[in-house]
Order: sequence, then structure tokens, then C-alpha cells
Amino acid sequence: MAMLAQNSPWIAHTQSDGKVYYFNSITGTSTWEKPDELKTPLERALAACDWKEYKTESGKRYFSNKVTKATVWEMPAEYKEIMDRFDKPTANPAHPLPLPPGPSVQHPLPPTPAPPVGTFSLPTNPMSSTPILPKETPLPEFVPSFETKEEATAAFKEVLIEAGVQSDWTWEQTMRAVIRKPMYRALKTLAERQQAFQDFIDEKRREEREAERAKFERERSEYRRLLLAIPGMNGWTKYRRVVQELGSDPFFMSLEEKFKMEMFEEFIDETRAREKEDQRIRRKESMDRLRHVLKSSPSINVETSWRDARAICLAHPDMQPPPRPDGKEDDPATMMPEPMDALTVFEDHMKALDAQYQEQRSRELAAQRREERKNRDAFRALLESLAAIPPEKEENAASADVWIPPIHAGAKWKDVYPLFAKNPAYLRLLGQPGSTPLELFWDLVAELDYRYQGERKAILDAVRQSIGLVVTIETPFEDFLDEFLSSFRGRPCPFSKVTLKQVFDEFMNKALAKQKEERRKQEKRLRKKTDAFKYVLKKLVPPITSSTQWTEVQPLVENLPEYEDLEAEQRIQTFEKFVQRLAAKANQKDKGEKGDESGSNSEEEGNSRRKRRHRDDRDSRERDERGRDRDRERRRHRRDSSRSRDASEEERGHKRRV
Repeated sequence: MAMLAQNSPWIAHTQSDGKVYYFNSITGTSTWEKPDELKTPLERALAACDWKEYKTESGKRYFSNKVTKATVWEMPAEYKEIMDRFDKPTANPAHPLPLPPGPSVQHPLPPTPAPPVGTFSLPTNPMSSTPILPKETPLPEFVPSFETKEEATAAFKEVLIEAGVQSDWTWEQTMRAVIRKPMYRALKTLAERQQAFQDFIDEKRREEREAERAKFERERSEYRRLLLAIPGMNGWTKYRRVVQELGSDPFFMSLEEKFKMEMFEEFIDETRAREKEDQRIRRKESMDRLRHVLKSSPSINVETSWRDARAICLAHPDMQPPPRPDGKEDDPATMMPEPMDALTVFEDHMKALDAQYQEQRSRELAAQRREERKNRDAFRALLESLAAIPPEKEENAASADVWIPPIHAGAKWKDVYPLFAKNPAYLRLLGQPGSTPLELFWDLVAELDYRYQGERKAILDAVRQSIGLVVTIETPFEDFLDEFLSSFRGRPCPFSKVTLKQVFDEFMNKALAKQKEERRKQEKRLRKKTDAFKYVLKKLVPPITSSTQWTEVQPLVENLPEYEDLEAEQRIQTFEKFVQRLAAKANQKDKGEKGDESGSNSEEEGNSRRKRRHRDDRDSRERDERGRDRDRERRRHRRDSSRSRDASEEERGHKRRV
């Protein structure tokens, strides 16, 4: 179809796909753009306007400004003013109208212009065109009138319905169909008509979508009903089985294959999800049932194995399956969860039981530790009572009598053990872990010894510097106490009589030890002198016999130094012992040299016994001294450890408070 304007070389041609292009009969050129000579005054005015009208893919209209690049949905005022100015129709030869039928002349189709960038080439099949110009046909001047705009809009939409306007029509197509109808002018302006047209198109599209949705839901519901009617339908059923079962159903055959596949996949996904949820619920119920049975079975404890626990659970009433209609009984194992789930539940239950057991065990151990601590405190209180001075035996300042408690500095376990050997506080402490009674005793003694050592040093300094008192074995405690107290010149004495008595006893022990040592030295010197005098007697000429008298020997030795070293009585005793030994040798004369050797050996054995006895005494004293040193070292070590532990605890307490 071809259209041309008066006195214009341009001719409009429409292709088979409905696209229009323009051909210049003089220059022989073609173009897609409408030449200005063919444009209506409205199109020229709109071309000069900065705002241009466009449509989205869905057909919705919007406007864009080519200068400011702004885009709006509503019609701009400038654009609307142009539309309103050219709203009234006029006989315009440039506005093509449908032509009446008439004779047609066959003309060859002019060449189409080059396709725009991004489009395909247009088909070039020849078609007939009728280049007859439209005649000027005056339009009727009837203008309907309505009271409200809503009535006018409804009348205009009735025109669109009568014209059969579809949802995919454009405004140009609609104008060709309704412009000659009287109700076309029910709305006054072109903008109102276009807005009403757009609302009509949107509503029609919405109705079509609703109809399509309703149809889709009906087909989907019926299709799902057919799928559910298939025996054994589940989430793993294949589509080919559905085709076999429903291949002869008219409704199934009427559906599109794509729709059937999509709906089948949707149904399978939902079925699988439902089956998975049902499986999850059944799994949870079975695990909860097993958990309840484990908790309600008192015979299951932390030492029960899974094999024994499973047998106990299977025999539990809550694990028995419900009766079947046919009277048969199911295996109770069907009520159990899967093996891994059952082991998980059992393991969780064992952990809970173990936690309860550990908590109970902790409470028992805490109670036991409290009881042990009470036992230690009771025994320590007993020891402290033995280390304290009772009120009835408190020291009297006017008296020198001093009562020393059983447990004091330097006390021995063997001395105080009989005092509490049968005491319940001591018996309860035996056999329990922790500090032993002996260790508690040594701790107390070490504490007393620590306090005593400080007071002892001060007392010794006072004794040396102030009074210079020397304690001997004949010094009584009363004299020592009076002399010591007098050194304070009326000032109160800071030391107790118990401490003074202990220091005095220490002085006395040293004096006794010194006396004993002097006696030993004197005996040793006397023994050496006696041996020397015996040697002189043995070497006298003539020799002494068993019948020789002292009066005979005295003139022979009285001038010798060995004789002068001994007292008269000691000389006589030594001579008598020497003569007795000679008599004993004479009695054994029949034994010859053996007797002499025996005498000599007897004397040597006597000397050896004396040496051994002396050595044993010395070793005994050294052992006692070493024992005392060990005791002092042990007490000092415990005292230092206690101080370090107290300092550490005080530091930790300070850190916690900070």
C-alpha cells in the first residue's frame, strides 16, 4: 500500500510486516524517517519540542527530554500544550485516512532504504500499491456531552470495546478504528483520550493475566489430581510412567508438553520435600521415643554397653509396636531409630549420665575433703591444746615454779604420742590422704620453735650484755630468774617464764654436757697415767711376781715421774690390778706361751672394748647432733615453705581484689 501527499515527490510505502518507509520519486532515494513535507502540523510541532514520546516493551508510555536527558511518566506541560492546540481535527491532506476502494494500478515497489543499525534487512518481495491520494472527507461535527469525567471516560471505553481494541494495540491503530465514531469525542483533549486508552489497555492486560492465571490454576489443579490418582505415586516416580498411566486421558493429552513437564517436576519436588519432612518427623519421633525409654530405664547406667541397653529398650513397654488389624505382631526393632541415630541418642544419654555421675562424685569428694579437713582441724586443735598453758596452771609472777606444756619448742613425737594415742581426733585422721598426724605435729613444733628462737636470741643477748650470768649445774632456776628479772630494773619483762625456763634448761644441758666432757677427759688422762705406771711396773728389775708386796716395790718407783703423776690410792689400785693379772697368768702357766698370749690378748681385748665403747659413745653423740640438725633443717624448710605459700596466696588474693 502506498500513500502520497499533494505536490510532494515523497510516497509512503508499507511492507508486508507493517513497517512504513518513504520513497522520493524525483531523487529516487528511500528513508525510514518521515519527511517534513508529509508531516502534519502536530508532528512538526512535536518534532520541534524537546520532549519525545517513547514506549516500554510492555507498551507503557513515557517521555524523555533530549536536552536535559530527564525521563518522566506523566506528559510534560509543554508537550500537553502542543497536543491540546492541535486536538480539533481538520481536513489535512497530510493526515492519511482510509481510502475508498477504487481501481488500482500496478507499480513496481521502490527500493527500501538501508536498514537501521541493529535491525535486519527488510524483505523486498514486490507487492501492489495504490498511489491514490486521500480525498478530503469532512468529519461530523457531533460533540457528545457528559456531566462528569467518569461518564465520559466510560463512554470512551465503550467505544474501544465496540471497536475490538486488543491489549497489544497501539494508539495509532486504535485511532484508525475509532476516530470516526461519535463517542471518540466523549473526552475533550487528546491527552485525556490517550490516558483513558492506556488505562483501558492496562485493565485489559490485567484481565487477560487473571484469566491466564485462573486457567493455569485450573489446569494445574486437575493435573495434580490426575497425578495423585496414579497408584504408588511418590517422589521417585519417573515421567514415563505418568505418560503410560495418563496417555489416554483427554485432559492430559490437551495440555502442552512443556506445561506437563514443568508441573510434573514441581509435583515431584513437593512430594520429595513432603516425604523428606515426614521422614524427618518419624526420625525425630523414634529418637525421642528411644531417649524417653533410656531415661525411664533405671537399670541403664554409665557402665551399660549398647548391646545390653538395646536389649533393655526392646523389652520396654513404650517400645512395643501397636497391634495390627490382621492380629499379627511386628518386631519391636521396627520402633527403633536407624542404627546411627540410635547410637547417637545412646551416646548423648551416656554423656548425660556421666555428667550426673561426675557431678555426684564431685559432691562426694567435696564432702570427703570437708570431712578430712575437719579431722585435720580437730587434731590440730588437740595439738594446740597440748601446746597451750591451761588456766589453772598459768604462771605466777611471785613463784618460780614453771609448768611447761607437753608440746613446746624442741618437743619429741615419742614424748607426746602417749597423750593422744587413743584420742578419737587422732584415730579419725589415721589413713586419710593429706597431712599425717606426724606432719601436723612437726608443723606445730616448727612454729613454736620459730617463735622460741626469736625470744631465745633476745634472752641470750640480755644475759651476755646485761648480767653476764654463767649457769652451772649447781645454779638453781630461782637464782637465774631473779638475776635475769633484776636486769630490767623494775620494767616489765617481755618474756614468759616458760621461755626463760626453756633457755635455763638449755644452759643447764650445756653445763651438764661440759661437765661430762671434762670427766671424760680426766678419765682419759688418768688412764694414760695408769698405763704408763703399769709399764714401769712391768719393766722393774727384779721383776714383780704375784707374791710381791707394795712396800717392796714403792722404794723402787717413788722417784719416777710416773709415780708422781698418780695419787697414793691410785698407785696402790694400779699395783694390785697388776699383781692380780700376774697371778692369773701364773694359774695358766701350764698353757705356756698360749697363756701369755691369752693374757696379752685379754689386755688388748680390754683396750679394744674400751676404744669401741668410747667410739660408740662418740658416734651416738654425733648421731644425736645430726638428728637435731636434721630436725632444725626440716623445721626451717617447712617454715620457709609456709611463708612462701602464704606470700603466694596473699599475692593471688591481691591480684583478684585488683
